[in-house]
Amino acid sequence: YFRKMALGSVREGLSLTRGYAPFPVFFEGWKSEPAEDSTEYMWDFGDGATMPGFCAAHVFEKPGRYTVTLKVTDGAGQSDRATTEIVVLEPDGKTYFVDAERGNDANDGLSEKSPWKTATHAFLGIAERRYGAGDRILFRRGQTFDLDAGKVAPGHGSYRHGYSFAAYGEGERPIIRHTPGTEGALIRFAGTDACHIGFVDLVFDGTASDGRRDTIFAAIGRATNILFYRCGF
Repeated sequence: YFRKMALGSVREGLSLTRGYAPFPVFFEGWKSEPAEDSTEYMWDFGDGATMPGFCAAHVFEKPGRYTVTLKVTDGAGQSDRATTEIVVLEPDGKTYFVDAERGNDANDGLSEKSPWKTATHAFLGIAERRYGAGDRILFRRGQTFDLDAGKVAPGHGSYRHGYSFAAYGEGERPIIRHTPGTEGALIRFAGTDACHIGFVDLVFDGTASDGRRDTIFAAIGRATNILFYRCGF
């Protein structure tokens, strides 16, 4: 059983049970009856991972079709099962590259030979509706990227869905930090149609220029399936 999907996700052919890898799903066992006699909930995600609990969350890293099973046991030891299918798609859109040393934001970003330079330019692509379903935006490992805090604040109607920001190359996870002299939230989503956007293998440094701890991510309104996976803060 799943939370109600955001309306925007329908436009991209995505839902809370169908999305691009890595794909997060939040599960709830609230339809189990009688609820007051349900003593044990066990989720089998179909990829070798399991989790106990009334609610469960799981990230499907590899494309494929997965049958997820919920087993509910009552106080008398009787049990029953319910299943649903999760469809995880291979990212099949464009791949953009960001390199703080060799990049230039005037480049097209579509190859390692013509990368962008700043995190500001890369994340502004959200508000500019630059990305589509299946796209990936990759930051080179071992580098630090400047992001103009307060500038990346896409509002209602600014979002497309089904893309992710991640890392490429060798070394430590890329660091996303305040551009010196800026402060405020690094990324701020406003409006109700932000969904299916991922952040994977990145480190976010929320230290403002005066040394204060600042906001890294804020969502004003309803955001659905926003994934932070293997990220540092």
